[in-house]
Formats: sequence, structure tokens, C-alpha cells
Amino acid sequence: SRRYVGIVFLTGAGWRGRSGKASLRLYPVMAVPSHLFVYGTLRVPEIWNLVTGSFEPPRRDATLDDFAIRTVKDYTFPAIVRAEGESVPGEVLFDLPREVLDRLDAYEDAFYERNLVTVRPEEGPAIEAFAYETPPELAPRILSDTVWTLEWFVEQAFAEYWARMTGT
Repeated sequence: SRRYVGIVFLTGAGWRGRSGKASLRLYPVMAVPSHLFVYGTLRVPEIWNLVTGSFEPPRRDATLDDFAIRTVKDYTFPAIVRAEGESVPGEVLFDLPREVLDRLDAYEDAFYERNLVTVRPEEGPAIEAFAYETPPELAPRILSDTVWTLEWFVEQAFAEYWARMTGT
């Protein structure tokens, strides 16, 4: 079944009780994926649960091609930037509600943009999902040359990051 959104068009001075004509046009609602590719701190269950309120979506291991993952300068968390020939391991999370996406937007720093990308799940066809990426023009100022890994973060940086997040 198709869903539609109605838009009311007013002509002349036709609003707030003034004379004029109104017409209603229906447009199909375009399906926007509510999937998210995560590659960094959000892959740590404690961080995911704190940020999202313990929302548990279906997930699958996936790879994002033609992107690089680097550590943000002076910090222990990562960012991704477009980089031909490189790839980023992560997970694709399916069917996130708007409220969870809003919480994730609030969690991410201002230099991230949530954009649609094409990810390659471990099994099945490629799919579109959102990912938080750094615009290429900001990357030289923000990203170090150090490749960020989840294993390093969990072993070396998680405790300090968690203490900073929770104030403990």
C-alpha cells in the first residue's frame, strides 16, 4: 500500500481567513531508509545502550567501501571520510525509529554529517543506510593518520571514554 502526504497550496492572499483559493495535492511519501551503518564507539554495547536507551535493532556485520576510518585528532574516537580503495568494517542496524536517530544525532559531534551510503552486508545484497561521516574538506583538520580499530578502543581507551561520558 502506498502512503501519501498532502500539501495545501494557497493562492492569492488565501490564508488566515483572507480571500483566496486553496488546493490539495497528494504526493507519494518517499521511503527513506532508517538503517544505520555504525563503525566506531556505537558498536560498544554499553555506549549504544546509554545513547539509545537500550534500543536493540536487528543488525548484521557489513563493510563500507571507498571510505577510510581514522582517529579524530586529540581524541580516542573515530570518524570516516571518503577514500577510494579503502574500506571500513562495521555493522548495519535496521529499522531505527525517528526517536533513536534523533538521540544519535545529538550524540555525534558537529563535524559529522549523517548521509546515505551504500553498505555491503556480510550476507545479501548491498543496501542503503545512513552513516555519520566527516566531509572531505574538514578531514585534514580533524582526522589523524592513525587507523582506528574497535579492538584498540575496547582494550586501551574505553574505560576513560566511558568515565567521561558518564561522569564517573
